[in-house]
Amino acid sequence: MTVTAANGEATDAVEVTVTVEEVVLSDVTTLESLTIGGLDAISGAVTLPAGTRAAAVLAVTTDPFASYVVEGNAELNPGDNTVTVTVTAANGEATDAVEVTVTVDEIILSDDVTLETFLVNGVDGSTGDPIDLPYGTTRVNVKAKTTDATASYIITGDGRLTPLVEGENTLTLTVTAANGDSESYTVTLNVLAISKNNNIDPDAGLFVNGEAVDLELLDNATGFVNLPLTATTVNVQVKAESDTSDVVANGKTLLPNAGRVFGVEKGVNEIYIQVIPQAGLSFAKTYKLKVYVGGADATLKTVKVNTTTITIGVDGSGGLQTPLASGTTTATLFVEPTVAEAIGLGGNGTKLEFDGGEATVTKSNVANTWNIAGLVAGENTIGITVTPGDASAEQASYSIAIPVALSPDKRLKTFTVNGALVTVGSVIALAKGATSAEIGGSTESTVATFEVSGGDSLVVGRNTLTITVTAEDETTQDYTVTAIVPKQVDTIVIPFPKVGVVTVDKKTNVKGNAAITAALKKIKGTVGVVKITNNFLIAKDKVTAGPLRATNTQKYLTALKTNGFKTAVYQLVPDPNAKKAKGTTVTIFSY
Repeated sequence: MTVTAANGEATDAVEVTVTVEEVVLSDVTTLESLTIGGLDAISGAVTLPAGTRAAAVLAVTTDPFASYVVEGNAELNPGDNTVTVTVTAANGEATDAVEVTVTVDEIILSDDVTLETFLVNGVDGSTGDPIDLPYGTTRVNVKAKTTDATASYIITGDGRLTPLVEGENTLTLTVTAANGDSESYTVTLNVLAISKNNNIDPDAGLFVNGEAVDLELLDNATGFVNLPLTATTVNVQVKAESDTSDVVANGKTLLPNAGRVFGVEKGVNEIYIQVIPQAGLSFAKTYKLKVYVGGADATLKTVKVNTTTITIGVDGSGGLQTPLASGTTTATLFVEPTVAEAIGLGGNGTKLEFDGGEATVTKSNVANTWNIAGLVAGENTIGITVTPGDASAEQASYSIAIPVALSPDKRLKTFTVNGALVTVGSVIALAKGATSAEIGGSTESTVATFEVSGGDSLVVGRNTLTITVTAEDETTQDYTVTAIVPKQVDTIVIPFPKVGVVTVDKKTNVKGNAAITAALKKIKGTVGVVKITNNFLIAKDKVTAGPLRATNTQKYLTALKTNGFKTAVYQLVPDPNAKKAKGTTVTIFSY
C-alpha cells in the first residue's frame, strides 16, 4: 500500500501480507430420511397398492449441501421393482447409491360371469325357457346386470340390428369377466303366428254383476244366470283368452277389465258375446249367454236348527257346530228361501222337499218351520231340495248336518267271574290251582262296549281282573276286581255248644278258640280271603245269633297279629247247609 503526502511529492510504500483460507467441501453421502409413495423406505423395501405405475420419492440428505438423483420410480410393474437414489456429496466427488425394493401388489381380476338380472320383456331369461311373443313383435327389451360390476356383456338377437321374425329366434347374452373369461346365456324367442284364438279366457273370463260365471252355461239349452225378480239391468264383463282378440256383446265393445251394462226384463234375456281374433272377423265366434230374471232363484235366505242359524257354504252344505245333547231325538228346522214369490205364491211359489234319512221331517203350523223326529247319536243329515217357482229353472240341493252328541255313558252294570256276580273293587277267592277265570259283564248303556283282561294265565296270589268299558263317544273306564288264587285252603268249624253263645274266647267258647288255634298252625302263607258263614243257629237261638257269631269271629281273627288276618278280606256269607252244620264255618284262602 503506497501513502502520498499532502504536497503530492513525498511517498512511502507499506506492504501487508493477506492469507485467504481454502474452502473444504463435505464428502457426506448418507440420507437422513427416505419416502417412496408416502411410505418410509429407509429400510430398503416398501409395498405399494396394485395398479401403481409411478411413485413420488422424497429424500432428505444428512448434509444439506449434498444432492441426489432418483431412478426406476416412473415405470413400475406388478411385483418387485428397484428404485435407486444416488447421493452426491457436496465436494462433488463422493457418491453413494441407495437401492430400495418397491413391490407393487398384483391385480387379481374377477372371473365372475354370472348375472344378477336378466329380463326379456320383463320375463326371467336365466331359466333358458322359451319366451312366447305376440304376433308382429320385431324386437324385445332386455334388462341385464352383471353380478360383478367389472364384468361386461353384449346382446345379440334382440331385434335391434336384425328384426325378429315369426317363429323361433335366438337371443344370446354374452358376459365377459374382468379376467377375460366369458359365458353365454341363450333364450329362444318364439314370435307367435297371427292369432285365430276366439275363446273366452277359461280362468275367470266371464263375470255377471261382478260374479264369475262358469263358461259351461254358454250355449247351454238349460244353462242360465239367475237374477232376482227386481233386476232391470245386468253388468257383463268378458275377457278373451288372447290379448289380441276383441270382444263385442249385443253391439257393445267390451274391454278386458271393464263391464258394460245391459237392460233386462223378467224372463229369459239373451246376450250374444262375439270374440273377434287378431286374424279377423271371419274367424270370430259368437257365444249365447242367457240371463233369467225372476223365478229362477233356488238359494236359501235363512236356515236355523232350533234357534241356531246355520251358515251354508258354497258347496251347499252347513250344520250345527255344537252337537245337540246326547239322547236328543227331535229338533225344529226353520228354512226360508231367498226368493219365495217367484212367479207367484202357493203352488207356483218356491217348493221345498226334505230327505231326513232315518229321521222324519214334517211341516209344522209355524211359517217356514218343520219338525224333525228320529234323530240318532252321531251325524244326522237333512237334505233340502229347492225347486224355484219357474218350472224351467234348475233345482238346488242343500245338506244340513245335525250332530247329536255320542253317549259318554261308560258305566258297568254287572261284573261276573266264572258266572258269579262280583262287586267292582272287591277281592274274591278262586279255586286252588286255578289258571284262568271267565270274566263277564254288562253295561248300563246299550251302545257301550267292553273288553275283559287279566283272566288268562293266573298266578298263585293276587291277580287283577279288568273290564274296560268304551262309551259311544270312545271314552273309556276300567273296572277291576282282585282275584286271589290260593296256594292253600283251610276250613275251620267253630262249635257253639250253648244257646246264645256268640263270642270266641277262652272263657265262653273253649272249643271254638281251640279249633281256631289248631287251624292257624297249618297256615304258612299270607291270608288273602276269609269266608265266615253267618247263619249257623242252635235250637232256640235268636235269628240274630248267627250273624253276630260271624261278626265276632271276624273281630277275633282281625285281632290276630300273624298270617295277615288283619289285612285280609272278610266275606260273611250264608251256608246253604246251615241246618246240618255243627258250627260256624271259616274258610281261609292263603297264598
